[in-house]
Amino acid sequence: MLRYFTPVLVALYSIFVPVDAAAQGAPTGDATAVKTVPATPATKPVPAPAAPAAEPAKKAAPAPVTVAPVAPVKDQGTAAAPKKTAASGWTIKLGGFVRGDISYNSGAVFAIESPLYALAEGTAADVQDKGLDFTARLTRISLNALAPKWNGWQARGYIETDFFGQLPNSGTSVRQSMLRMRLAYVELQKKWSTVRLGNDWMVAAPQFSSCLEPFNMWGQGNIWMRVPQLSLRNRIPIRENLRAEVDVAVGHNMGNDGKTDANADQLLVRGMGENSGLPMLQARVGLGFKLGNAAWSTVGASYSWQKLKVSGSADATALFDGTDAEDVTSSFIAVDTQIHAKLGAVTATLTGEFYQGKATASYWGGILRPVTFDNATLTVKVPESRGFFGDLKVKTALGLTFFGGYGQDNITNKDDYSGAGSPVKNQFFYAGVNYALGCKKKPMAIMGLSYGNLKTEFMGGAEGSAHLLHAMLMIPF
Repeated sequence: MLRYFTPVLVALYSIFVPVDAAAQGAPTGDATAVKTVPATPATKPVPAPAAPAAEPAKKAAPAPVTVAPVAPVKDQGTAAAPKKTAASGWTIKLGGFVRGDISYNSGAVFAIESPLYALAEGTAADVQDKGLDFTARLTRISLNALAPKWNGWQARGYIETDFFGQLPNSGTSVRQSMLRMRLAYVELQKKWSTVRLGNDWMVAAPQFSSCLEPFNMWGQGNIWMRVPQLSLRNRIPIRENLRAEVDVAVGHNMGNDGKTDANADQLLVRGMGENSGLPMLQARVGLGFKLGNAAWSTVGASYSWQKLKVSGSADATALFDGTDAEDVTSSFIAVDTQIHAKLGAVTATLTGEFYQGKATASYWGGILRPVTFDNATLTVKVPESRGFFGDLKVKTALGLTFFGGYGQDNITNKDDYSGAGSPVKNQFFYAGVNYALGCKKKPMAIMGLSYGNLKTEFMGGAEGSAHLLHAMLMIPF
């Protein structure tokens, strides 16, 4: 009898094993991440069912089919990936989203596709600075490459782009947006330490709002920036739900980018920061904690320092070279928090940040105000600013996410720094809702609708304001 059962068992084994293997790997959604099943398990299954042949027939059938092949197949992945990928052990994932945005601004603003501050009433502004706008610039593409682990180290490379390149220098930029690098870094991670080298978010003032505007309230209380840097980021366990966060970075010094005089270095368009010859230094110390089964929360403080050499700017000319005003310090302190809470299927995130400094945001200053010069008197005017924002986001089980927040920037030395017509106070209030269609982990589409109110005060008493209506549709991939 057994010699008749053996071919049947072998046939069942060859049919069920690949089906079960595909089911194991399918939820990953990453064809390059899975590996080819080696030839050995596929070519040597026959002896396995032969061993129970000495047992009674009623025990022979179930043993080899469901148990033996499952464990190795789960570890190895499915047979869907090319053999070269499986042999190398690399995981390569293409991600991002295609996004379209429609916005209406009732008043003239700086940067219509993502308003940063309102222009004063009566200011001569292009018609494109207000009204209805359509854009696809926020479409984003990312590439994540994960190497095999070696001696406890995990190596990773990440690239992220959008389509804000060369804005607005091209006359066709509205319909032919250019690709721009957002992030590009290599990473080595082991246990609780991560080393990164490349273009990355700066360590200081790290929080983001949930506003639909793509620049996340930059100029309304948030001074985040992407810079080329070498950073060490640590998440040191203290207890099960408590950890210390210590981050340090040495980065490319920047200040008043875009020197365009005839003597500019053609390989590097140098600004005030680059000409100082010193790197930007940043550090953050924080405490991470968990509230129940929610994501990690954090509270921390950070500091940023860099030296600017104003004679390196074309606007300053050579008059400042060698003077006491040639070197200017750009620095700020920041306090930030992000708290996650979860109640059933509802999650809430409260994010906030406060900063104070001078010539802040690496090179722009408060409300995008740069360092300015008076060549006649050889004086340098540096903006001193203070800003904050608060943001609340509530995500429900129905695919709806509600968000809202408020932020502002202030030039605190406006009497010394600002001339007539300069913006000295900027504030932004916003609220909106997103709706995710499809599965929770990766929806097939996300729709968003928001309202914002932007107000700006100028030296001399002038004011500007705009009501902002914003809608978007995003398809992640």
